[in-house]
Amino acid sequence: MDKLAQSNDSFQANRSRRERLVIIGNGMAGMRTVEEMLSRAPDRYDITVIGAEPHPNYNRILLSSVLAGDKSVADIVINPLGWYEERKIRLIAGDPAAAIDPHTEHEILAAMERAMQGRTTLVIAHRLSTLRQCDRVIVLDRGHISQRGTHAELMEADGHYRHAAQSQLAGARA
Repeated sequence: MDKLAQSNDSFQANRSRRERLVIIGNGMAGMRTVEEMLSRAPDRYDITVIGAEPHPNYNRILLSSVLAGDKSVADIVINPLGWYEERKIRLIAGDPAAAIDPHTEHEILAAMERAMQGRTTLVIAHRLSTLRQCDRVIVLDRGHISQRGTHAELMEADGHYRHAAQSQLAGARA
C-alpha cells in the first residue's frame, strides 16, 4: 500500500473516532464558535459546515463595500477555502440546509437538547423549531431587541417571532 493510501486510511480511522459536529450557517458567529472550539480541542471534532452562500466565511460588516463595487467578496473573506482544508473542515457552500426531513430534524433537536443539558447555551437560529426548548428567546430586528420570552410566550404575542413561526409552518405544509 502506498503512503498516500496509508495516510488516507489513517485519516479516515481517526475521523471516525472524533465527535461529529455539523454547523448550519457559515456566518461570522458560527465560524467564530468553530475557531474557539478548535483552539480548545483541535482534534476532538469532525466538523462539517453547511452554508447557503456560495462563498467561504466573509466579514458581513464589510458587505456594503462589495455591493458598492469598492471591494470584491475575496477582499472580505475571513476564512479562505485553504483555512477549511488545513483544519479538515468539510465546507458545503451554496447549499441551504432548509429542507431537513422530519426524522433528521427530530434527531438533531434531541442531540441539541442532550448537549444543552445543564449548560448555558447560545443558540443562533432561523428555524424556530430549534428554539422551542430554550429558556429565553431574544428576537432581533434590524440589530435591536424587538421581543424576548419563551417560545410559548412569543407565540402568544403578536410580533416577529409568531409571524416567522407561522410563515415557516405554512412553508412546511406547501
